[in-house]
Amino acid sequence: MPVMDAINEETLARHHEMGAVAHRVIARIAARTRTPSMDLIRAEILGALPHLEPNEGRAHRQNITGAVNTYFGRLLPPEPWKFHGAEVALGRGRLDLLWRDPHGRLLIDEIKTGRAAFFETTANLQQGRTYVADGRRQFGNRLTGLRLLCLQHPERSLYLARPSSPYRHLFDVADHRRGSAHQRPPYGPGRPIPQITHTARHGIGRSTHAKTHLRAAP
Repeated sequence: MPVMDAINEETLARHHEMGAVAHRVIARIAARTRTPSMDLIRAEILGALPHLEPNEGRAHRQNITGAVNTYFGRLLPPEPWKFHGAEVALGRGRLDLLWRDPHGRLLIDEIKTGRAAFFETTANLQQGRTYVADGRRQFGNRLTGLRLLCLQHPERSLYLARPSSPYRHLFDVADHRRGSAHQRPPYGPGRPIPQITHTARHGIGRSTHAKTHLRAAP
């Protein structure tokens, strides 16, 4: 094998490994709190990272810290959604995160930590459709849909309600360019869209609709 190919394969394997670390850290924190402190984030990352050379370790810690902060500051499902599980077996795969509301509705989060340029690949989009199809078979109408999340470029994140439905952008890109963004998809059939305002300074803001808009009858 040529030296350059070996280096590229090693680099790719390391990126996958670091992506898996980011997934584990997000899941462990989500199981504990919606508002993690930086001390908690650092501790979880240090505990999850393999032994690395100092310079490499520092770079990966920074990248993973950024991914974790993006999820909890920009992409966390709004209340009343509560963490329901991680690495949940579904069909031939495993869900990154599963959220549940007080009425038993379920929401899947599929997290992508790779480069934004490779986010909307055929493989990623098909993976989301497969999870929603398998989820409909396993959970029935309790499943409201799936969020395909791009941690490097959050406004590219997508929402899919049904396997045959088109993907919808999770954020209003025009508002994002003005310094804020609104989550657009309704997390449940027949409900007004919960407009959740995000800012870099304050993270998740208040809904411009009443919380009852996020709930459905059992």
